[in-house]
Amino acid sequence: MTNSTYSPLDYCKKANTANNSSNDDGKNDESAAISTDEPAQEADQAQAPTKPLVEIYGSTVSGNRKIIASQQQLFNLLKAHNIPFAFNCIAADESAKKYMRRKSLGNLTIPQVYVGGEFRGTFEDAFEENEMGRFVQWLKLD
Repeated sequence: MTNSTYSPLDYCKKANTANNSSNDDGKNDESAAISTDEPAQEADQAQAPTKPLVEIYGSTVSGNRKIIASQQQLFNLLKAHNIPFAFNCIAADESAKKYMRRKSLGNLTIPQVYVGGEFRGTFEDAFEENEMGRFVQWLKLD
């Protein structure tokens, strides 16, 4: 992918490609989705302290332009800070929606940011903290 913006659908496509890759005889071939540098990354991760996983809860099918733009800006912000993250689509996964509702005390504003399972806030909170130069501290990743 050559463009620098990402949509939630891009992340879902990557996950689906990795999970659904098949070889010529129609059988699942998980090795086709694994890069050659993965064992080295696993060794590095074993030695380095692991950071909490950042998770974004949003929707891949939202017709709301503000939500789509907010999700893309949040992805780009995390990417600019070299922070790995996962995306959870509340439209495709009812359990993700229930989890989000429970952890955020009923707040259904998306996108939402979670670190290590802890609700950190919405896109507006993340954007504001980034403008103040406190984004990584706000995520509690430092």
